Amino acid sequence: MHKVVIILFLSCAGMAAQAQESRTEAEDRNFLELFVGITHDDGDNEASLGLTYERKFERFGTGVIVEITKSETREYIVALPLFWHPAEPWRAVFAIGAEINDGDQSFLSRVGGSYEIEFSGWSLSPEVNVDFVDDRAVLVFGASFVWKF
Repeated sequence: MHKVVIILFLSCAGMAAQAQESRTEAEDRNFLELFVGITHDDGDNEASLGLTYERKFERFGTGVIVEITKSETREYIVALPLFWHPAEPWRAVFAIGAEINDGDQSFLSRVGGSYEIEFSGWSLSPEVNVDFVDDRAVLVFGASFVWKF
């Protein structure tokens, strides 16, 4: 699993470097996000760290989500999201993927939302997500530091 996370990170970083060369404000269609937050699962709160890539097309976008949570019951998630931007600065996410814990995989679906606070080429996005895994709802909340290119 560590190899998958490294490959996804390097792929996103490569795309970011290539797109940065010809960047203008109108071309901000790629988003690379570093998520820092808390995962609340069955009464336990654990720190979470994630990486999200989004390619935006008008009001919709797609990409990949990878998160790591250090706990006894949850290690990694990998998901394919559909992002919806109903009105700036709001964004909703609907995703399907897998929760991977000690080699065991469970189907995961995620719904959530965020609010983007923009700076020059960067933004901060507080977000709240709910993951549905094995008949339980897992609350994931925190903030993403977003690089647009």
